[in-house]
Amino acid sequence: MNENTQFYRFGIFTGHFDTEGSVRKEKSVGMAYMKEGNDMYSLKLWTFPREKYYLIPSKEDPAKILIMTREEKKVPTANRKFNWSIVGKGEFYGQKGVAQLEFDLIPQPIFMSITPAQNKTQPNTLNVA
Repeated sequence: MNENTQFYRFGIFTGHFDTEGSVRKEKSVGMAYMKEGNDMYSLKLWTFPREKYYLIPSKEDPAKILIMTREEKKVPTANRKFNWSIVGKGEFYGQKGVAQLEFDLIPQPIFMSITPAQNKTQPNTLNVA
């Protein structure tokens, strides 16, 4: 790996849309990471510390996201070392600064800031109007 490779962090949080169209942050629930030059995010939720999720833009519509897990195959083949499973979907709201994530088994809205974190704190309100 190149020593100069940059990684970016993105806050994951629960929240809701307020009456002005902003996302009101409730609780930080995880962190997403992206390696410079990639379009795939890796995501960790604090509730499931041993699980790693991947956010992959849909090939049909780059504003749509597939939330996936991967498991190493017991007998890898030359062209596939992992089994991938879709465990949710989401959508980027580029002008709004967030992505909304919908996990199949988690009914609560989860958001990801699409602006890389500069420090350890995320703002309580993100303007999505």
